[in-house]
Amino acid sequence: MEFTREELELIKKRIATRKMDAAQCGGGAGGEMRKIHIIYFLSRKGRTEHPHLIKVHHLSRNGVRLRDVKRWLSELRGKDMPESFAWSYKRRYKTGYLWQDLLDEDLITPISDNEYVLKGSEIPSLDLCT
Repeated sequence: MEFTREELELIKKRIATRKMDAAQCGGGAGGEMRKIHIIYFLSRKGRTEHPHLIKVHHLSRNGVRLRDVKRWLSELRGKDMPESFAWSYKRRYKTGYLWQDLLDEDLITPISDNEYVLKGSEIPSLDLCT
């Protein structure tokens, strides 16, 4: 099997990221590595696509922040993809749910034990030439 130069670079980047995550886990600060599920919807031009799922290992003591999700999405879907969307997450509110808008440093609470639900709303590009 042959890989393109871009595919090899992506593989190297993923390996390096996993090594960094493993090194953090060995820090002994009481954290536990756990597998979490990120379910995300993408909304483009007012239409919401079918849900996507990514599974990642994450050091639980740090919590999950939007910047973490953006990093994982960048590795999977390309570095510019996460920045093309405004992000919100589904959270409990009174007897139902709501979508809470997020900034990079915001902590995301899971909808259930290890499951996080997010929505990316495409940021329309401004065409200044028309």
